[in-house]
Amino acid sequence: MQANLEFKYNQSFKSKNINIRNADEISRRVHQEFPVYSNTALLRFKTRRKTEGTRNIYTYVALLVSSLRLHYDLLDNKKLRLFHLLSGMKTTRVGNCYEQSMATSVALNINGYKNASPYALYAYNPKKNKIIDLDHVVVGINIIPQKGYKKWNEVFSLNINNLIKPNNKSIIVDPWAGFTDDAKTALTKYRGINKQILDVHKLYLLPMDKVKLSNYDKKCIIKDYPHLLLSKNKKKIPNDSFVSIYNISQFPDSEIAEMKKLANLKSVSVVEKKSIWKKFLNKLVSILRFD
Repeated sequence: MQANLEFKYNQSFKSKNINIRNADEISRRVHQEFPVYSNTALLRFKTRRKTEGTRNIYTYVALLVSSLRLHYDLLDNKKLRLFHLLSGMKTTRVGNCYEQSMATSVALNINGYKNASPYALYAYNPKKNKIIDLDHVVVGINIIPQKGYKKWNEVFSLNINNLIKPNNKSIIVDPWAGFTDDAKTALTKYRGINKQILDVHKLYLLPMDKVKLSNYDKKCIIKDYPHLLLSKNKKKIPNDSFVSIYNISQFPDSEIAEMKKLANLKSVSVVEKKSIWKKFLNKLVSILRFD
């Protein structure tokens, strides 16, 4: 999603549904565990003058995100692809709404949310029967298909019967935008950040492939990323003798170096110690991450 976002957290957030509060806390833990930088999020910042260095950084992040996705897609096994995605976010520190939502859906899952899945976001104008692809991925909780729902076959054109309308109990977790709320409130927020969404539009979701994790898979994730667990779930952490069968290779340093070269960044390290790269990223930390 390419939009200018400036959300302020509601002071009465603590009064919200416990499931919303817990999901929000889990989303924050994902940001702390995977502090990534997004090239689409960088579009929020409109400055009159952009230095060559900041343009190069933007290019690097965009190239690396694209390269990572190609790296994941080489794997036929969806479950292994998910483990590589988490590893890639951890080592490269880049990712857009798709990567952040996938990681958040995993974190919700290991914390006991059985009905949390990634969804593509759409707006629908019933008067004109017009569907708008918002080019954005979020996590939906308690999303129940309405009567007459038909799973989308990519061979045919997308229609309203392929989309799911959230109900009053549905929760939207948007780790990229930085909020967790009920679907009705989420739509109000999206109307404020996307000029294509007017009062007549409704919020709809398109299910994405959900990776089903076994108890063993969850233990492997918890073993590597224990911080994703809420305090009340810490008992789920496996003992020290637990061994994972997943041998996740890191994203190749050669690929990172190539992306740096294409973006005209001199250093080949992921984060330079003394350069415009670190200065620029440090400036964004308080905005692009949950603290």
